[in-house]
Amino acid sequence: MLFGAAPNGRTAPSASVTLRVMSFNIFYGGDELNLQTRQFCKDPAGCPETLDQVANAIRAASAA
Repeated sequence: MLFGAAPNGRTAPSASVTLRVMSFNIFYGGDELNLQTRQFCKDPAGCPETLDQVANAIRAASAA
């Protein structure tokens, strides 16, 4: 909410602002666990397909 000075010197609301917040727990950066097998990735670089699923979930929530 934005505030401006009211005639009595107090601050009063002058406009409203919408804020969307998302909390999303990403395990070890989002690519350490294979979501299909529920096993840790054998590739030291992680599982990029899992990281893609995390990015898609954030996009689907319109949080970005």
